[in-house]
Amino acid sequence: MKSGAFGVITHLDFCVRKFAEFFDCLYISLPDESQVASMFGMSSLPSDFGLMLVFRCLAGSKNVTLAGIYDQNGSVQSYTLAVGDSIILLVAKVPYFGYFLINYTS
Repeated sequence: MKSGAFGVITHLDFCVRKFAEFFDCLYISLPDESQVASMFGMSSLPSDFGLMLVFRCLAGSKNVTLAGIYDQNGSVQSYTLAVGDSIILLVAKVPYFGYFLINYTS
């Protein structure tokens, strides 16, 4: 199986579609706190920062793996989305920066 690793560092509006016939799955590295801050033109995020992200795998998409997500129990997990799957994340800095699972539908 081939896979590709990509950093999501330039956009906060995500729509994952079929990327290329060269990859069987995609691994998306979510941006860290300093990268998110720079997307908003800040050197650091305020202590009450938060935003919601929705990832959805549309028809024709490859499988997509998102890593470094805190589940409802506070454990760090990876989630793989296949066609029809979606995940809603809270990106927040309360009390520490992270990607927190709100909902995962497979």
